[in-house]
Amino acid sequence: MNAKRMLKVRKMVESHALQAYEEQRYTQKQMLMELHHLYAVMHWSSFLAQKRSLNVEIAAVIGLLHDIGRIQKDVNGRKHVLWGTKIAKKMLEKTGLFSETEIKVIRKAIRSHNLKQEVDALGYNELIKDADLLARYYENPNRFFGRAKLARLNILFMELFQPSGEAPSLHSLWNVKKWIPKGRETR
Repeated sequence: MNAKRMLKVRKMVESHALQAYEEQRYTQKQMLMELHHLYAVMHWSSFLAQKRSLNVEIAAVIGLLHDIGRIQKDVNGRKHVLWGTKIAKKMLEKTGLFSETEIKVIRKAIRSHNLKQEVDALGYNELIKDADLLARYYENPNRFFGRAKLARLNILFMELFQPSGEAPSLHSLWNVKKWIPKGRETR
């Protein structure tokens, strides 16, 4: 892992969170909760990337940036994803440390992370959905989760808590017509 790249991205994200606090869009508690969530997602992303043989550094960057649209623009739902992809692109280009291909992968994952009811063939897109959901679950296990998120959590728990090699793949477990309601869930 390139510590220089991670440190640069982390400082930029923290700067955006601090700016939101200074502009009084966030209270101190909200800012700290956002950072806590981003760090949790970053750690889950790294863990899952290692388990799924994906690039740990790219996964960690995706985890750090996945909600940057909400922090910077104070929007939720689909809007925070669309803003997040634009902001992430600018931030990563500004560092000069990421290739065009890496930026595309990161942006695609950010764009898809709130569509938890959809299964995507791209590993990083699924990884960020899973890492975000695990972070939300462990932040508050009593929180209400819709059917699609509960189905995804159950699959994740099978993947995480079964001995290596015994857990079925996410794609083999997802029967979209069986588990997913017609309406879309976000966040």
